[in-house]
Amino acid sequence: MVEFTATGETYRLVIRIPQDNINYFFLKGFIGLHGCSLTINGIDEENKTIALNLIPETLRMTNLSKIKVGDFLNYEIDQMTRTIVDTLSRTLSRMR
Repeated sequence: MVEFTATGETYRLVIRIPQDNINYFFLKGFIGLHGCSLTINGIDEENKTIALNLIPETLRMTNLSKIKVGDFLNYEIDQMTRTIVDTLSRTLSRMR
């Protein structure tokens, strides 16, 4: 994790994604983070980071309020997104 800052009642969380996985994430898509399904609110493909906004209820109901900058976080790629991206990539590579 590279950033965890308060913005009013919510927290902005920015995490770095390994280069080979960043193509599975997009604005308003989903990521599983420590077992929670969250909406992606920003993506920076050049720096390989995604941004999430954590609302008070999410912080209250999960252990995400305890994370710190530098922590390694368990993330999961949405399976439907993975299937679509992989299928399109294979199809487009055959067309070249």
